[in-house]
Amino acid sequence: GMEADRLEKLVGAAREAIRDKEMRLSGISVAGLVEPLGVEEVSWGYLGELESRVGRLDRLIAHADPITELLERRQAIQEKREMLRVEAQDPDRLFAKNGRHDPGKLLREEKMRK
Repeated sequence: GMEADRLEKLVGAAREAIRDKEMRLSGISVAGLVEPLGVEEVSWGYLGELESRVGRLDRLIAHADPITELLERRQAIQEKREMLRVEAQDPDRLFAKNGRHDPGKLLREEKMRK
């Protein structure tokens, strides 16, 4: 009846939320922290289990977000450093586009290295 339909929709929504949250955490190993999503008979008890799992995933995400942010920042810094390294190997870099010497370029480069 209507109650069963409502339960079915809630379980579907909870499973969808779990899939989305697990995707967000895919870069971080959650092995052992979150058990695989079993296919169980749809019941209010099962919905309760799914909802507590959503809560656990939310807590994991809250802990993982700052770490993920730091990792992304580190990656950006490494990419920038590599770009500067490649650029520093170009002997023409100290000259402006028009071929004239750019006195401020070396100073700007030194600041970027810090």
